[in-house]
Amino acid sequence: MSGYRAVRIARTIMRELATAIAQEVVQDPRISRLVTLCDATLSSDYSRLTVLVGGVMNRRSLQRSVAGLNSARGFLQRHLNQRLRLRRVPHLQFVPHITLKKNFDMVQRLDISHPRTSTT
Repeated sequence: MSGYRAVRIARTIMRELATAIAQEVVQDPRISRLVTLCDATLSSDYSRLTVLVGGVMNRRSLQRSVAGLNSARGFLQRHLNQRLRLRRVPHLQFVPHITLKKNFDMVQRLDISHPRTSTT
């Protein structure tokens, strides 16, 4: 994804998707409230948007949430078409992103191995 316009479109779509998920516009019970949209990559012809989905949850819950988002893809594309003024809304693809969970687990392990002491 190169160019300012592609980055701006990807960020706008990702922000609108996050709002739709937070406001529970999508009524799929598989989608967890702990889902985080980490990054979005727009193809060079603006036809596909790959969204990396992460969250502080186990791998099974993340896979379930990604499956729910992928099954609601058509609904979300229609929602984006109504909310944004784009000539063509890109085809959405949601992909699990497990780095966020790994980082959270690492911080927890560090906190356990090196407890913080108060200096008051």
